[in-house]
Amino acid sequence: MTLYSRFVLILVLVMTGFVANAQKIVYSEPDRDDSRRLNFEIIGKINGNFLIYKSIRNKNWITILDNDMKEVAKVDQNYLPDNDRVINVDFFAYPDFVYMIYQYRKKNIIHAAAAKIDGKGNQIGDLIELDTTQLNFGADNRIYTAITSEDKSKIMLFKINSKNKKRYLITTMLMDQNLSLLKKSRLSLEMQDRDDMLNEFHVDNDGDMIFSKFERVNNETIDNAQFIIKYAQADSFDIHPLRTEKIYFDEIKIKPDNFNKRYFLTSFYYLQKRGNTDGYYFFIWDKKRMPFCATIPSYLAMNCAAKRVATHR
Repeated sequence: MTLYSRFVLILVLVMTGFVANAQKIVYSEPDRDDSRRLNFEIIGKINGNFLIYKSIRNKNWITILDNDMKEVAKVDQNYLPDNDRVINVDFFAYPDFVYMIYQYRKKNIIHAAAAKIDGKGNQIGDLIELDTTQLNFGADNRIYTAITSEDKSKIMLFKINSKNKKRYLITTMLMDQNLSLLKKSRLSLEMQDRDDMLNEFHVDNDGDMIFSKFERVNNETIDNAQFIIKYAQADSFDIHPLRTEKIYFDEIKIKPDNFNKRYFLTSFYYLQKRGNTDGYYFFIWDKKRMPFCATIPSYLAMNCAAKRVATHR
């Protein structure tokens, strides 16, 4: 066999392997109840089944699909109130079940409740009422926000009362994976400027909450940026300014690094208002050691040491 023949044979064998392992794409068939007005959310894969939540008008159900994306069941979620009273739903999937945390309005009271659902779309156990908020007026806006830690060992439900623009009242409810309450706190947060905003809420595997606070200048770049930590068992906020001398942020993003007990805060930055992007800002907050930050221009990298601005645990 010539060298060329051997090369062709090897090429054919390699290409045959690629064909044998080619990606397979499977589509589900549309349901007759699916329409343009349909609201849906992909829950995830539970016990080998794909679960999709759907709602339209006064109907709420979960569609069950197998590995071939064939519909095997459609389970009504009759415990939910009429759809015009359901304000929001969030899903937190585990290998064997999923939590649906939902909000609904009944008269002037907003209820936050949870249902545990198995891989067949059936409710497990009783419904759990997590919290209520009484309003002086009718409202259909979401009151509560639910977030979970990376390992899903912690779930936090919180609400922000922004009626007083200079002092927000924040209520946090930290729960474990069984929705047992670990800590409930009611705190106030000073808002120095009417353009102050809160964003990027996260909870880490320890149950510590972190989010950003900043001033949006003319609805464009960010100035006077801070990040705030609410430790799991604390009834106070630890507030830490970010180094923003002569730079403006675009959008602050936060990512907990649970393995190393750190937080990453990143953003593109500008050297002047309404200017072009000049570089990348990277900040590491170590929960046990001194933090580190770096501003990285497009043409070189400059490291800068960040000093600890407040005592923290």
